[in-house]
Amino acid sequence: MSKTVVSAAPHRHGPPPRRALLALLVAGILLTLVAAPAFGATHPYTGTDVTQCWACHGTEFNQWQASTPYSTPAYGSLMGHNVNMPNSLTNAEHNSSELLINDCIDCHSPFSARHQDGTTPTQISELVTPIDMIGSPAGTWTLVPPYSTDLSTSPVAGFYLPADHPTDTTHAAWEGISCRVCHDVSNLDANGRPTLSFFNPGPAVNPSLPAYAYTPVPLQSNGQPDVTWLCDQCHQPNSDDTRQPLSVSVHAGLSCIDCHGQVNKGYGQAFNHDLNAGLSGAPIDQTSCARCHSGSGDVSPGHPDVTKLATSLLDHATYIADPAGDLQVNAAKWHNIHFITCDTCHHPTGLQSKYVVVYGSALKVSGLRSDKSLPAAADDGYVKLWTIPVMSDSGPTGGEMLTQTTTSGAPGTAFALSYKPTQITKLFVSEAKPLTPDPSTSVITVAFPGLGRGVQISVIVKAKITFVVSKTKVHPGTVVRLSGSVAPNKAGKQVIIQKSRTGTSWTTWKKVTLSATSTYSAKWTAPKLKGKYYFRVKYAGDATIAANVSAKRLITVY
Repeated sequence: MSKTVVSAAPHRHGPPPRRALLALLVAGILLTLVAAPAFGATHPYTGTDVTQCWACHGTEFNQWQASTPYSTPAYGSLMGHNVNMPNSLTNAEHNSSELLINDCIDCHSPFSARHQDGTTPTQISELVTPIDMIGSPAGTWTLVPPYSTDLSTSPVAGFYLPADHPTDTTHAAWEGISCRVCHDVSNLDANGRPTLSFFNPGPAVNPSLPAYAYTPVPLQSNGQPDVTWLCDQCHQPNSDDTRQPLSVSVHAGLSCIDCHGQVNKGYGQAFNHDLNAGLSGAPIDQTSCARCHSGSGDVSPGHPDVTKLATSLLDHATYIADPAGDLQVNAAKWHNIHFITCDTCHHPTGLQSKYVVVYGSALKVSGLRSDKSLPAAADDGYVKLWTIPVMSDSGPTGGEMLTQTTTSGAPGTAFALSYKPTQITKLFVSEAKPLTPDPSTSVITVAFPGLGRGVQISVIVKAKITFVVSKTKVHPGTVVRLSGSVAPNKAGKQVIIQKSRTGTSWTTWKKVTLSATSTYSAKWTAPKLKGKYYFRVKYAGDATIAANVSAKRLITVY
């Protein structure tokens, strides 16, 4: 899939950040992908009253209204892409864990980002009070007038639509994610249908697009609209609710709507506007998976039914809890369905979760191949050590294969890998065939999607500290030079020289700044008190290198 990627501002919430977008799509693909009646050069709906859409597009409206990706234990009864003001801004579960900011309006109700005058920005405090979580109890927010009264009489409860209040230019209109967020009724295609476009409320969503205006959805090389681009405008790339990086997903090459919306594969066929793909028992449920995986044996003889594996599809409560905050990369642990790969299940065993080495020393990783054999096409007989693929708004750059060791390829075969890491990092150990068509190429591509991840390990690299003393036996008053170096180069950083009379309990004697070549030197004058004096050098560590201490040195004063 050829995709035009537009950089977007990151989602400000922690997991689960579900910025009601896919309904962007909801509304989004509404008129364009669904076979709608042709009206020639005009369309009966040309205004701002989205209730007019529902009269002709009742099926799509019902699907959109039923969208429920927020129906989880974490957020109670919020209604996903149909989230209205009472459901979101006064929901107890949501309000006890989220802080209201003005940017919330942009994705949850784009047309409310400005007042009905089209110029004055809307403040979240105009809609709800209080706007923080301070109070007793916290999270008991209420709507402010006119929303506290007028919402109950709106054509759709919870929505304060512009068409209902044509003379009101003071208050923003809480329209939610309606049809016109993704359909530009002022720009019709050759069949008289509103074009599939993204309404950008402002810079908080996408600073590179015109603010408070439509941008047509770019076309792919096959001439079809790039719906994933549309999704990414609010479901920010590389957050836990998107499918990037695609190159390390078994679903590489699919657009968002291949699972989130389509009842049948291919454009122009029965599009479902609830866009839930089975979260928490939503209408699509496992049928979206079954379009490609209809049961056991589909992948290879004896393979379990992938629609019944313990992924985020069936175990959304565990997925959404994410206490470790690592949904993006740790598919083996959290089974994020977007990042499942073959070696999420077919992976090496007997590995440590954390390895500690000193800078310049080799990392030794050993274990056993999985007892579940991979298909021959996915197994080249090697176990490999990979860097984690780089994720960015412009797409994945792929992971680099650092080293590999050959095995018989048989289940349970022992292996041992050796590599010299240069900084604190996380790596993958995989027995699956690289994603590249050429085994000599080390960068992951989408040529063989779904393989090459394996087990994630943490590697702690400690600083290497050398330490020597010029003399080990001296008389009182003798000057002793203490010197050494730190690797890798930490010029400008400090080392701590520690002293002890017992060799077990240490105190700071002096702090010394490392030279341009990462060396240090200090002078110690032997005291009158004779006896044993121990010294050692400590580097406190930083973001790339862990703390370490040198071997201790004994100086005897006699």
